[in-house]
Amino acid sequence: MPCPLTLPCRLPSGPFCALSPRHAPDHTTDCAEQTPLLEPTRAVFAADGPLAESQPGYRPRAGQQEMAEAIADAIDARAALMVDAGTGIGKTFAYLVPALLSRQKVLLSTATRQLQDQLYQRDVPRIKQVLGSDAQVAILKGRANYVCPVHLARNLRDGRFRDPKIPARLRIIERFAALSDTGDRAACTQLSEEDPAWAFATSTRDNCLGQDCPELRRCPLMHARQQAQKADVLVVNHHLFCADLAMKDDAMADFLPRADILIFDEAHQLPDIATEFFGNTFSTRQLLELGRESQKIGNHDAPGLADWPGLYKQLEAVAGRLRLALPSGLLRLGLEELLSADAQDVNEWLVDVLPDVDDALEAHLQTLKPLADSSADLGHLYERTQTLLERLRHWHTAFLRATAKTPDEALILWAQTTDSHAQLRTTPLSVAERFAQAREQHGGAWIFVSATLAVGGSLDHFARLMGMQDAWQLQVESPFNYPDQAALWIPRGLGNPTAPDFPDRVAKQAWPLIRRNRGRAFVLCTTLRAMRQIAEQLRREAGDDIDILMQGEAPRHELMKQFREAEAAVLVGSAGFWEGVDIAGEKLSLVIIDKLPFAPPDDPIYRARSQALQRAGQHPFRELSLPQAMLALKQGAGRLIRTETDHGLLVICDERLRSRSYGAQILASLPPFKRLESFAEALDFLKEEST
Repeated sequence: MPCPLTLPCRLPSGPFCALSPRHAPDHTTDCAEQTPLLEPTRAVFAADGPLAESQPGYRPRAGQQEMAEAIADAIDARAALMVDAGTGIGKTFAYLVPALLSRQKVLLSTATRQLQDQLYQRDVPRIKQVLGSDAQVAILKGRANYVCPVHLARNLRDGRFRDPKIPARLRIIERFAALSDTGDRAACTQLSEEDPAWAFATSTRDNCLGQDCPELRRCPLMHARQQAQKADVLVVNHHLFCADLAMKDDAMADFLPRADILIFDEAHQLPDIATEFFGNTFSTRQLLELGRESQKIGNHDAPGLADWPGLYKQLEAVAGRLRLALPSGLLRLGLEELLSADAQDVNEWLVDVLPDVDDALEAHLQTLKPLADSSADLGHLYERTQTLLERLRHWHTAFLRATAKTPDEALILWAQTTDSHAQLRTTPLSVAERFAQAREQHGGAWIFVSATLAVGGSLDHFARLMGMQDAWQLQVESPFNYPDQAALWIPRGLGNPTAPDFPDRVAKQAWPLIRRNRGRAFVLCTTLRAMRQIAEQLRREAGDDIDILMQGEAPRHELMKQFREAEAAVLVGSAGFWEGVDIAGEKLSLVIIDKLPFAPPDDPIYRARSQALQRAGQHPFRELSLPQAMLALKQGAGRLIRTETDHGLLVICDERLRSRSYGAQILASLPPFKRLESFAEALDFLKEEST
């Protein structure tokens, strides 16, 4: 069986030879030359090592040690390493141990703020204690996570709120900020992180005063950034990391310190997050917020020196016209829809409205220009208007090039609408070059870790997305005994998954299984429409016997709390629950997936990338659609088995797994579940597992 690690080999002539980047090192041979970190790392994970001595119940895991040793090698070689780490191998300790042993500057980036807190509060301190490390550790989040003294005070003083509960909640935040060392909203126990009051107590990139802020010394964000600069180990999230890279591209000062080792956990999310941050957005919401803040600040700092209400009305008018220039509804519109008259039911054309929006912003800019030195707030509004005008002109120029049939091939031009607002967006066709440049400029070791990086037994797909085809690759299998712990059933006879009534058929098929299992189930859907349809039908069947919870009816953390505390519950969710949800034990023993999670063919980003692949002579389905679906399905299926004692049934209601040629590929990418062939077997399996 070939070794799953692909990286430069070690020979007596030197630590890393250049014969082939696809050979694996052999740590067991006498001729292998050890790298500085290898032996200390191996010793920590030994049966009688520090981990075993300090962690009750610890036992060595071959996969964990293999991963840790590969990371130690990559750190010493200052190489890029991509690890597909199966669930349950202990990947967090596997990367923390060599990183902390190295005594180098480390940046840890993960997917969510919750995982950040877990690393900072629990995992890193535990490994520091095991190793006796004195590394200084800090955590840094985006500015919206920290109380802004200026905006909190301003909104307490003269804020006007539609929700009458907001002022009382702002008082709670005021008391929290006065006592908190960090001002991090996650530490406020009296208010949910998702409470709408936080929007009035924090700043955004658009309205933060930065170095001109009169409360700079009391600013929790500035304090967190100062601590970050001093840290040996800094814990961030992917959104913050990508925002920092985007700022570097704009020749703006970066706020993340340089590091010798960069580790990305849940790395499969990086390409999509980077796509969002490396793009450009201009929105009607930004126009209205600029107008409102200009009116408020202008009346306070420069009363009578400009027609502040008139300026706001001018921006409000062009924002409304811009929204009406796009079709109504919740839409993502690609270039084809934006250029096609037949596809638009609109009152005005973009080509007519965009110059008028430009004129309104230019007038706003010229009004603010002579007043910019009057106060920090007015000066910042001037700069903010400049930035917004640049974003508009960036999009407008790209749109005019597209209408002239000379589009920028590296840019995806599209728009997104809600009932009230519109966004004009540009997105890079690929983020690979940006990451390749960042790695070349930054240097050091780059470590990418996730349970879902591999496609078809290789990490080449992810390596191409990241522009790092030379990266070392390692796949470590999960220690779970999937054939004994879980089963997979693919129902027959449900018909075309794209049919309008398919969600009803899924719910009808799912209900007997849910009833037999006494709830304890997730139903994961590929669209919001299917989610609502399935939840509605399950509620009719369940009555008061089983709680049917649905994404969107409460904050995510509250839904998870209800699910854990209920005697019998089903959670019906869409994209937000396919990953990042960890329910171990008997509370979750049935996961039902409505259909294969292929990207919508009319999505503007997917369509543009598919067309680019076609122009390059490649196959979009094989190179883009299928790998994305395989990784997403693996994430959804991964909700079922979280520990070595979990048991459960996975149901995928899509017969294309049986009937299409690619079905075998997709099934091979999933863990080796026991396969069931009939509804009766599925019911019997749940009966056995519940007894």
